[in-house]
Order: sequence, then C-alpha cells, then structure tokens
Amino acid sequence: MLNDFNVWLQIFVSTYLIKFIVVALDTPFMYIAKNFIDKKITP
Repeated sequence: MLNDFNVWLQIFVSTYLIKFIVVALDTPFMYIAKNFIDKKITP
C-alpha cells in the first residue's frame, strides 16, 4: 500500500515539476513576443 502511494507521489511531483519548468522557460518568450507585437516588429 505504501509503495502505491510512493508511485502516485512521484507521478504527482514529476508532473508538476515538468509543468513548472515549462512555464519558467516559456514566460520570457511570451513577454518578448508581446513586446514585438506592441512595437509592430513582426518577422
């Protein structure tokens, strides 16, 4: 029973860790894109 809990805990932690990493890496690019759109600098 404790082993099942550990598996679920690892899945939960790894899922939210991956989500946090993606958000942390994605946010600066969103601000850069918004800055380009505001200045009308589109490629």
